[in-house]
Amino acid sequence: MRLSKRQVVIWSAIALVLLVIGTVAVVVGSRMGARNRPRAIFAIHEVAPGSDGTIALKYDVELIGNVSAGVAHKTGPQVFVMSAFYQGASLSFPFGFPSGSGHTWNGREHSFRLGDCPASQRIKTPLTIELKPDERFVLATCRDATGATVELFVYCDF
Repeated sequence: MRLSKRQVVIWSAIALVLLVIGTVAVVVGSRMGARNRPRAIFAIHEVAPGSDGTIALKYDVELIGNVSAGVAHKTGPQVFVMSAFYQGASLSFPFGFPSGSGHTWNGREHSFRLGDCPASQRIKTPLTIELKPDERFVLATCRDATGATVELFVYCDF
């Protein structure tokens, strides 16, 4: 069975339209996946020295997906002290797409007794930090009364 020129043109146009639709679907799907990937976003407003070796921290945190995040400090080689902890919503993933956008906590303020924290060892603020699961970001490096290094950091975990 031979196709007429008209039929060839029609089938070619249909194939081209399907190719364009498929390409658009792949691009939109990958952008949606990137927007909904699990992460924690910290907006650090201030990291300032207080009295008696304290550091004042002002920040907002937004959790996207089923992650936990927080602020902690590390004293010594392996001792972590959790100071603030946030848990994202447990989201269902029908057809691979999350059903919610996340949770936001605004206006958080904490004070940490860390020791001497020179300005050169603190981040410059304001700063937005986006962390994927299993990542952390050091906000300040200090020395406690014994001379040991103490790090103040934000983290994101599953």
